[in-house]
Amino acid sequence: MKKITLLFSFALLIIVANAQSYYYIKHFYNAGNPGKLNTEADNVNTGWSVLSNTAANPSFSANQNLPFTFNFNNAPVTAYKVSTTGYLTFETTSTTPAHQANLALPSDSLPNNTIHIGGISTSGSNDQVLSKVFGTAPNRQLWIRFFSSTTPGNAASFSYYAIVLEETTNKIYIVNQFYGTGTLPYVSPSTNIGIQVSKTDATIVTPAPQLNNTAQTAWYTELPEDNNYYEFIYGSQPANSARVLTFNLSSRLGLNAAPYTLSGSLLNTGSAAINNVQLNYSINNGTPISALVNVSAAVSSNANISHPTTWTPTSAGKYNVKYWISEVNGVALAANDVTTLTVDADVFSAVVDKKVLHEIFTSSTCPPCAPGNANLKSILNQASNLNKWNVIKYQMNFPGTGDPYYTTEAGTRFNYYGAEFAPWLTVDGGFNDNANSYTDELFNNALKVKTPFSITAGQSWGADGKTINITGTVTVPEAVQGNYRIHIAVVERTTVLNVKTNGETEFSNVMKKMLPNASGTVANFATTTSIPFSQSWTVPGNFRLPSDGQEANIINLSTENSVENFWNLTAIVFLQDQTTKEVLQSMATAQVYPLGTQKIEAIEAELFPNPTSQNFTLKFKDNTTGTIKITSLDGKVIYTSTIEGLEQTVNCDGLNNGLYFVEITANGSTSVQKLMIAK
Repeated sequence: MKKITLLFSFALLIIVANAQSYYYIKHFYNAGNPGKLNTEADNVNTGWSVLSNTAANPSFSANQNLPFTFNFNNAPVTAYKVSTTGYLTFETTSTTPAHQANLALPSDSLPNNTIHIGGISTSGSNDQVLSKVFGTAPNRQLWIRFFSSTTPGNAASFSYYAIVLEETTNKIYIVNQFYGTGTLPYVSPSTNIGIQVSKTDATIVTPAPQLNNTAQTAWYTELPEDNNYYEFIYGSQPANSARVLTFNLSSRLGLNAAPYTLSGSLLNTGSAAINNVQLNYSINNGTPISALVNVSAAVSSNANISHPTTWTPTSAGKYNVKYWISEVNGVALAANDVTTLTVDADVFSAVVDKKVLHEIFTSSTCPPCAPGNANLKSILNQASNLNKWNVIKYQMNFPGTGDPYYTTEAGTRFNYYGAEFAPWLTVDGGFNDNANSYTDELFNNALKVKTPFSITAGQSWGADGKTINITGTVTVPEAVQGNYRIHIAVVERTTVLNVKTNGETEFSNVMKKMLPNASGTVANFATTTSIPFSQSWTVPGNFRLPSDGQEANIINLSTENSVENFWNLTAIVFLQDQTTKEVLQSMATAQVYPLGTQKIEAIEAELFPNPTSQNFTLKFKDNTTGTIKITSLDGKVIYTSTIEGLEQTVNCDGLNNGLYFVEITANGSTSVQKLMIAK
């Protein structure tokens, strides 16, 4: 797991006070990101400076200058060095040797002024210690990453710990994260994390955290509890303290849905239980609306909070809404302890329900994809959830040889979301996680989000029986600024020929083509409230079933196709904010059968009717000799005959309902056509 905002689990924090110079807060990764770590640091895998390449343990890096002013233990420091075994020290002249043991703190084996993880080994062939600065002054963060990978710098399979130094606040973070199926760096199951100021003065996390469950060797078995981080703060822990963790207000609201209750959650960062807080909000920096809100939040816990005064926007337009706590248990928070969450909201005259879009990156060679797809299906197919969602499945070219129906456009969408594995599920562009961790609660939360955008969409077939036309309109009540695009995904409702190794025998809503491509079409609503769209796709060439999803074998979308059944094609149209990646609305077209006559240009013939209930006819331009063969989806030949003359009728009474392949050889050419039997 790679992103700090990857998991939607609730925030749990553990706070320990001590008599030393630092106290700490333990965070589990969550959408609120209460420690305010720079999430960009987990998404960028280039531009890191190498402090130490593979080296025999134990060893030190060269001395490094700090890129900004930083105080450690309330005193300025200007340089540091790093041990390959998992600690950073500001005692750059220390002769205390690096170590590999997992030490109890304080320890004579550590230099003074040290940030300690302990027990790490970065001596593997592709292991490194790296550093990079993120953010802008005066709020930069220096990340020092202990990195282990199957190949150097490989973002697709890595694990690391990081020590983070934060400008201005002088906070220190220790982050642990793992991702990939490669060998993880050695870490003791009970690693001692902490800060050692001197041989007699240290702050240590207790009990020793379980940073790595060595039984978990694959990314799809990792748990949220494995990914956490520790925030170390200099000074004495206040008795009454809290942070606003979340503010549950959408950035797009409607007058028809008012009034709005402003709710969220807090984290108790003090040493005393919280009984009440002074909760505030303001609109467009106006006079704060304050209220005393009763809360029951024990030490080291979080709690939901809701302001008793609702908000009704006066008109459509833009609003800046701020939400903060100013007092805890009647004690005013210091200015630097007040956390304010802000939402810039566009208010429209009306909003409507969303059709929640699920984009899932999956593969017939991916073992966890089978239960992931089953989990998604079990949630969406509940009676209460019908007609509230859309699904697009992108078959991927991994693991192993990958899915035969992989296309480059699927890869483009995978990279667009920064997806990391399969089954990767993206819900309305927001939830990004393993499909196996999707829940009814997450789906219901997605349903609560309203949108001002509506989509009408329809499809039709061209006279050639191979061209699908998608037309419609996207509308919004008032013009709005934004970086929007209209995407159209042509999907095949069911495929059965791309079966591989993961146990699945049928695949639904498989993406075959993005129109006009994976980048979509720009939609500018700055001066209009209605944008029509019209796209067509002529299914090219003949059907081909690739042997796998590797580059040498994938379908060439300009000359061939992997559509098993033309009459099973529909389209998912969706509007996406390119800046935030939020999907604002989606709509599926109704399934429409093409015309019953199919032209076979390669052999100058027509096949009709198709679909058929009894017979079909082949009609040629000239007298023709050749052969005809019908095969079932499993490759079994069930009919063969010769062709003579201008026209030939084939009796289909013995064929069951379903899809078949008709192979026609004539005029020096061979063509494979799909035949649907529907009695």
